Amino acid sequence: MNIFSYFHYKIKLMRNKLFVIGIGLIALISINAIKSDYEPDDPWAGYEPQNLQVLPPDTDPYVLGAMMDALNDALGVKCSHCHTRTDDGLDFVSDDNPTKEVARDMIKMTMEISHKYFKDTEIDGQRMQLSCMTCHNGEATPVMRPAY
Repeated sequence: MNIFSYFHYKIKLMRNKLFVIGIGLIALISINAIKSDYEPDDPWAGYEPQNLQVLPPDTDPYVLGAMMDALNDALGVKCSHCHTRTDDGLDFVSDDNPTKEVARDMIKMTMEISHKYFKDTEIDGQRMQLSCMTCHNGEATPVMRPAY
């Protein structure tokens, strides 16, 4: 074996080792990515809603979370708009923030209007109903438009 064959052999061996190490790293990164997709942080795990006065007391936490997200979007606000801020974060149970009572009244109002006027109205198989977005359109205070 001459010197060139020897170095050619060593380089080939080094390439193979680097290739195996590279594949191993890619596999490790892929497994971590897949694992993190299937095990996300679950903010609602173990949460039991309390002080629900308009919604049924057994409302599923995930449904409640989706409803609160929809309210945030409809009003263009964050959770602290209605929930009291404390040193530990937000107190979802407290009724100290008067905006929370306004929100409850508005939820009751939209439920009553939807039930009274839209309960039998469907378009393309979808039941029509009033929502916060109907009037608020992403604004905390609805923009009043002149009646024509």
